[in-house]
Amino acid sequence: MILLNRVLGEGDVGHIRSILGDTREGGAGPDPAGEKVRRFLEERAFISRGAEPAFRALPQADRERVISDLVWRITCHLEGSVTRVVGVDTFDLGSGFCAILSEREGRDIFCLALSRPS
Repeated sequence: MILLNRVLGEGDVGHIRSILGDTREGGAGPDPAGEKVRRFLEERAFISRGAEPAFRALPQADRERVISDLVWRITCHLEGSVTRVVGVDTFDLGSGFCAILSEREGRDIFCLALSRPS
């Protein structure tokens, strides 16, 4: 497992900024809720080594969809949203990927991984 931000391309980073409301170069930054998500993405979002090549191979539009769904899941987790389901820790993100919620060193993390074939 490696930090997700180490495999993100320039387009991916721009997409995340756009989602979180920071579209200006050198902008003021996202709102407080967006800042929480951004910090989580930087520090506690990982990608499995096996998923990295497949993620890099996705067309940009598909990568952005996966990233958007991951950001949504992280946001739901951080806000304790009603869309969160107790006992569910794996979320399908489409394009052959899932997000797995787990714990590392006593802190919640998300790991982007390849979906298991059904």
